[in-house]
Amino acid sequence: MSAEKDFTITLNIAGQTFNPVINRQDEELYRRAEKEINEAYKAYTNKYDMSETQLLRLLILQFAVSKVRSSRALQSLLSNLDDLSLDLEEFIEH
Repeated sequence: MSAEKDFTITLNIAGQTFNPVINRQDEELYRRAEKEINEAYKAYTNKYDMSETQLLRLLILQFAVSKVRSSRALQSLLSNLDDLSLDLEEFIEH
């Protein structure tokens, strides 16, 4: 990151405050992530009788599964796009 784009942001996640240095243009992403994490943490706190550490581990697992699902869906979409592109090229050539 370049110095003029560095930005210290204050985030509160599950009652803990963090001050990461981020790229200024990523602030909205961090704010949305903070909100999603806290909403999920609150929902898990209400649903499960677990320690904070267990809840955070479960939360990490759920977010990781979501990331893997999204990655698979993206790969599938890209593959379909490649197929459509080839079909279009064949159609144009004939």
